[in-house]
Amino acid sequence: MYFKNKYERVDAKAFESEFAERFKGMKNLGEGVSNVGQFLYLRKTGSDFARERRRSVRVALDDWVA
Repeated sequence: MYFKNKYERVDAKAFESEFAERFKGMKNLGEGVSNVGQFLYLRKTGSDFARERRRSVRVALDDWVA
C-alpha cells in the first residue's frame, strides 16, 4: 500500500485484496491468526528484536525517571 502525504483508513476488503497475491499460498498463518493483518502485526511485534527493543526502552525510561 502506498499513500502520499497522508495515511488513509483502509477497509478490510481493500487490505485483503492488496495482500492477496503475496499471501495466497499461505493457508495456515499461525495459531490465533485469522487474517493477514494479524499475521503481519504479530510477526512485527513478536520478534526477538521487538522484545529487546521493549526491554531496552523500559530500562532507559527507568533510568531517566529515577
